Amino acid sequence: MPTLFFTRMVLRTENWFAGAAIYLVSSIGVGIGMALLVEFPVLRLRDRWFPSRSRPLEADSKTAGALTV
Repeated sequence: MPTLFFTRMVLRTENWFAGAAIYLVSSIGVGIGMALLVEFPVLRLRDRWFPSRSRPLEADSKTAGALTV
């Protein structure tokens, strides 16, 4: 909704294609910004409070040789 307000009220473009392009680019920008502000810090908190209990995968000596080309 903020991007729709921005493109319609603030820019007031008469060209539909220019308005659609600005709306698309600003929507992607707002999405990236919200991910940086909200999602990534919450994921770091989750990893700190609830660490993974699984071990990393280990390759066998038999399969490790088969994987090399």
